Parts: sequence; structure tokens; C-alpha cells
Amino acid sequence: MNKSLILVVVGLLLIFAASAQAAFLTSGNSTADINTSTNMFNWVVDGRDQAYEQDWWIRVGSGPQVRLGDYMTASWVQLSDSVLQGTFTGNGVSAIATYILNGGVVGSKTADVAEVLSVTSTGREAITIYQYCDFDLGGTYAGDDYATLMNGNTIQQWDAEWRLQESVVPAPPTGWEIGPYASIINKLEYTNDLQLANASTSFGPGDATYAWQWDMAVGQNSLIISKDKHIAPVPEPFSVMLGLLGLSSVAGYRKLRRK
Repeated sequence: MNKSLILVVVGLLLIFAASAQAAFLTSGNSTADINTSTNMFNWVVDGRDQAYEQDWWIRVGSGPQVRLGDYMTASWVQLSDSVLQGTFTGNGVSAIATYILNGGVVGSKTADVAEVLSVTSTGREAITIYQYCDFDLGGTYAGDDYATLMNGNTIQQWDAEWRLQESVVPAPPTGWEIGPYASIINKLEYTNDLQLANASTSFGPGDATYAWQWDMAVGQNSLIISKDKHIAPVPEPFSVMLGLLGLSSVAGYRKLRRK
């Protein structure tokens, strides 16, 4: 589905949704909206919404993957204006998801989101955890983003104005993948026993998305995943270089694709 149409549909759904179905975090120059399925669907930094979708997924045993909030019952507590914690129970698995928003000084174009997911199980079945990330830096999804794997636990995404860097622990994760919208989300939704490809170390220009994967083997009772993402302005020399190297390809891409 065209992403612009999806945004309209999501907006209409949010109008009719109860306020308890989403939490609003605020800190400094930044705000974030997270719904009860652990989807961070807005992350505004200095008035620009950087996030389209970021959500935890789970698979227990073999078969399809599902969003964490669709697999277990959630109970959410907003610990402060900038801290949210959800407890998930059911189906022999429990999890605690914590979000911490740390905004920067107004006008700095910097902000940070830290996340911790703690998963506990009986150990009788293998469990796979994913996190899918779709950030539209600067509030645009016209295909002007780049993304690259910096090392075994860090992915960086950028356009001409903004740069986002995310690191994960434990490292390295079992799997990762970088690709265009909607290649990875379609795999999560429609591919049984998904193993991320550990491929596409660099992507762009385009509407970049990426995902991480962690496996819990049979007999493993717990897993703690920590993630930290930081957004900042692109340094000016880097911005100029990006414009010189990517201007023609970005323009061509925009002609070919509209979301």
C-alpha cells in the first residue's frame, strides 16, 4: 500500500482510538508516541516527525511472527513524562519493555531514545525476537534516505539534513537486514520462520528500513535486549558531499517512485 495513503488511514484510526491506547512521552525538544503494541509511530524532534513505525515482534516455536502486543496481554505504566514501561504476559512467555526519551536543547536537532526489552520463558520452545524500524528522517518518505551497517551492532541512517545511529546489545545479534519499504515488513507479516538475510550492508537512496533479530534457544529462559538510537544534524561537509554524490540518483528515484 502507498505509504501516504497508509498515513491517512492511520491518522483516521487514531482519531477514533481511545487515549489509553497510546502513551505520549516528552523531553526537551522531543516527543514520542508509543501504542500498546510497542509501536513507536511518532518521534518528533524540533518539530519534525522522524518515525513511521518501530515495533517489537516475536515468534515462539515455528510458524509466523506476530507483534509483541498481539501475542501477549499488555499492561502499561507511564513512570514519568519521558519514561514508559509495559509488562506483557501470556502463552508461557513474559516480557517487560521500557522506553526512555531524552530530548536535546530546543533547536539542537538532537534527541535520544533508549529501549530495554527483557524476555522470560519456560525454555520449552525456541523464541525469536525482532525489532522492525522504519524512520522517515526529516518527516519525508520521498526516497532520500541512506542506511548502512557500521559494525556488528550499529546501523546508521541519514539524509541531507539528519543522521540517526542505533546500537544494540547483545552484539552481534542473530540477524539483521537493511532494505527498502516494504520488503522487510512484508517478510515479517507473511514469511513463516523468518531468518533475516544478514544482507544489504548499504542501501540508498530510497525509503530505508531495517530490522534486528535475536534467538533464544530451547532451554534458554531469559534474554535482555538493549537498544539506543540517537538523532543529530548531519555535519555540514557531509551534507555537501551527500548532495554532490547523490543528487542525480535521488532525483531519478523520486521520478520512479511515489509513496
